[in-house]
Amino acid sequence: MRPALATLAVASLALSACAESDATTQAPDESHDASIEEAPAVEEPVPNEASAAEATPEEATEAFTPTDTQEGMYRALSIRDPAPACADIVALSTSPVDDLEVLVNEATQPPWVGMRAAGCLLDLYPEQSQPLMQAWVVDPDKKGLAILVTKKLDTLPLPVATEVVTTALAGPMADSLAPRIAKVEVPELRSLVAD
Repeated sequence: MRPALATLAVASLALSACAESDATTQAPDESHDASIEEAPAVEEPVPNEASAAEATPEEATEAFTPTDTQEGMYRALSIRDPAPACADIVALSTSPVDDLEVLVNEATQPPWVGMRAAGCLLDLYPEQSQPLMQAWVVDPDKKGLAILVTKKLDTLPLPVATEVVTTALAGPMADSLAPRIAKVEVPELRSLVAD
């Protein structure tokens, strides 16, 4: 299923289930004990059809539509266990850096797809991914990606890792990332925390 369609499919299933429950609701059985007091009926909220109709065109213009390549990479990264090798994932694309970046930003379910795509970027394309890493380590909404970056610091080229650490320590998440950076094996990176 295309990532952009996953949300739509879940909403559709929820609306179908709501419609089925309304259609199968029957009058109470006359043979029940009259001495048992019935609980007052609770009205189930009904989705506002007018607001749903208004949101649909907006969502349609903002909806992400993956390319066939991105969809193939998404499906491969969606496999729960074992995790696919990054080399196998990037072999599916003629522009793997761009496609992996799209998956990091757009694929939300299952949650490991974006994280695996980010891991592949860091492992295979650290120099090209440096601007992304620097953006992740200063964005509180990307804390999971920032933590992933700190876990990969020992494997990154030293110039890239140094720039990323410098950015992280000057950013709004410095207090939460500094202890992680202080535990890396590369002494040059650890020394940046003490400065």
